[in-house]
This record gives sequence, C-alpha cells and structure tokens, in this order.
Amino acid sequence: MEIISNLIGSKISLKSEDVFYHNLYLLHQYQVKNNREIKASFKNRSTVSGGGRKPYKQKGTGSARRGTNRTPLRRGGAVVFGPQPRLIKRSLNKKFFANVYKDLFLNFQSKIFKLILSDTDTLSFLREKKYNLQNSLFIFSNLNSLETFPFKNLQDFKFNSVNKIFVMDFLTADNIYFIDDSFEICQKRYLI
Repeated sequence: MEIISNLIGSKISLKSEDVFYHNLYLLHQYQVKNNREIKASFKNRSTVSGGGRKPYKQKGTGSARRGTNRTPLRRGGAVVFGPQPRLIKRSLNKKFFANVYKDLFLNFQSKIFKLILSDTDTLSFLREKKYNLQNSLFIFSNLNSLETFPFKNLQDFKFNSVNKIFVMDFLTADNIYFIDDSFEICQKRYLI
C-alpha cells in the first residue's frame, strides 16, 4: 500500500472564482437533472376512454353540436394541454467537462491523493484508524459492484468512477483518493 500526494505539482487555475463556481453549478445541475423522468400524465382526446358515438343528432335539438362526450369542454372529457410522461435531457459539450474537471482538480489539489492498493490491502486500509478517512471519496478506474461490495456497510465513504465523478461528492469530501491507475486516466481525459 502506498499513498502519493502532490500529484498535480505547482499548476494553478487561471479562471476567476466566479466563473469557476458558475461552471461547477452548471455541471452539478447537469448531473442532478439529466435523465430525470417526469411521470405526470393526463389523458388527451386519443387516450381517454369512451366517446365513440355522437351523443345526439347534429340538428334540431337547440344545443350546440357535439361529436363526442369526451370533448375537453365537458366533464369527464379529455385534457387539452396536460403534462405527458417525458425524459429530461440536458447536454454539455466535452470541452466544458474537461475544463471544469481540470479546474476542479487544480483548485482542490491539496486534498487529492493517489492510493496504490493490492486486493488484500483495500479493506485493511479502510479499517485502519491511523488514516483520517472520515468523509472520503474513492475514485476507481472501473467501478463495478465487486469492487465496492466489501465497503457497502462502511459509513462516510463515497465511491465514484472515473467516468462519472459527481461534483458534490468531490466538493464535500475531505480527502479524495484515486485508486491505482484512475488518476492517470483522469490526466489523459481532462488534460491535467
């Protein structure tokens, strides 16, 4: 087991603080609200049941002409502009992702560590008291259920994949540990 600090060196971010935090906000909104499914549904004229026959003849009754009982104007009828189930998709371009993560790594480089572990070391490392691991984020190169299964009952740990690093996890963590080759993958992907 080996812990390496000062991974990025003396590089600094040149963006102003306002721009940096606004970009973080946009990325957070993208991560939280993307692929959100809205399930509210009203029946429109094609989906409402009934209303197949004409309720009364066209002429001679003195009432307004009606073609169906399920018109939106009548009780028990359809809804005209009601909500329909839909999936909310937001998009951000790849350069934006790269720039935000690059700035994120540069601004919080003091709490970023690289952790080189063998399979047998992982659990013993997390249970050791000499390391301050409370409220830590662990980033794996390929996050599958077998890697995180032993850690499910441990409190105060969050696990992310290199493919999907959540901004709020990154900001709220006291220490960020890149496991094995995950930091090199981030360096290639975000040009750090």
